[in-house]
This record gives sequence, C-alpha cells and structure tokens, in this order.
Amino acid sequence: QQRNVLQQPLVERIATMAGVERVSFAGDALLSEDADDAITIPGRPADTLPSGHLTEAHGSPGYFETLRIPLRRGRLLTYADTRAKVHALYTSPNRALSLVEQARSAPAEPVVVNEAFVKRFFPEEDPVGKRFCIDPTNKVYWYEIVGVVGHTRRAGLERQTIPEYFGPLILFQTAGLLVRTRAGSNPLDIAPTVRQLVTSSVPGIIVLGITTLDRRMGELT
Repeated sequence: QQRNVLQQPLVERIATMAGVERVSFAGDALLSEDADDAITIPGRPADTLPSGHLTEAHGSPGYFETLRIPLRRGRLLTYADTRAKVHALYTSPNRALSLVEQARSAPAEPVVVNEAFVKRFFPEEDPVGKRFCIDPTNKVYWYEIVGVVGHTRRAGLERQTIPEYFGPLILFQTAGLLVRTRAGSNPLDIAPTVRQLVTSSVPGIIVLGITTLDRRMGELT
C-alpha cells in the first residue's frame, strides 16, 4: 500500500504532461532470454501438457494499454490484484487437501495470459477462471487466469511469440517506467522532466538510464 501511494500519484503526474498518452511500470518491457517453467494444471496428467518456452512478466495497471497490447477476453490487471498477489504469497495452502482441492481453494495470484499461452494449454477451452501452478514438486503457489491479451513479441519482432503470463508488479527493487508519447513527438524530449519527477517523488531512487523501446528492441539479438 505504501508503494502504491508513491506509484499512483507519480504515474498520474507524468500522464498529465504534454505529449504523453499512457504511463505504467513493468518488471521488464522486453525479454533478454527465454525461460522455461514446468506447468501443472489440475486434472491433467503432466505428460499430456505441451513443453517449450514459457515465461512470466509483471506490470502495473495500464501496462497493456501503454504497450498497446489488446485485450481479447476477460479483464486486465488492477491494483486490487496486487493485494491478491500479496495474500497468495503469504498464505500457505492446506496440504491435507488433494491437488485439485488445493488448486480450487488456495489463494491465487491473478494473471493475464497471451494468446500463445492459450493456444498451447487451453486450445479448446475458455481459459478465464482456470488455475495453474509452475512448481512441479510442491505445487503450493497458484495462478488464476483473469484475462487474455493478444500476441506479445517482447523477445523481438522477428521471433516467434512465446507463451507468457503476466502478474501484478510489486515494486521491491528494480522496475521500468514505461511512457508512451504521442505520434510525431520525440520521446526523449521529455526525459529530463520525467527524471526530475521520478527522483523528487520517490526518495532514494536511482534512475539507471532512459532510452526508447525502439532502441531497446533493436539491441535484441
């Protein structure tokens, strides 16, 4: 709650700047490497689940709108989802219950998945409301799908879309601030003002750098 108190007014102040369209926070806007997670879906044998690259991302409310990733089904992330995530992180499930019962009753982190995730794991089902786990041994932490977004190419435009699930961002240490400016403007023109607003709003913060997403995308190999 204290972090949200700092985060929300900062986002609102930057959003009112001339030339700014959307503002949000992200764990990382782009993928520097592929990740592999073993996924568990209640009621499905492990050997029937497709394998391959699967990765997790984190964003604040407004993340998908800032990157113009369209909503296909369900809803996007909210600040209430951040509280639900904290509750899930610090609540232990009842291990006396069966896996299916645990998945149904345990607090879960709300997540949004991309279409590649749905195509791999729920090709003939509505994924909204479904739960899954990426802990193949203990199976104690659960995610619940609340929405589906379009294809995401955070590993590069020439790369095949990787199945991803996006959870609420909790600002602990390092995070990225995403600012979308209006077409025709130079986004770096507002960089000094954004830097000043960030450093004056969040005591002790260090701005590691400011760049454009186009430039970051071009650095991916």
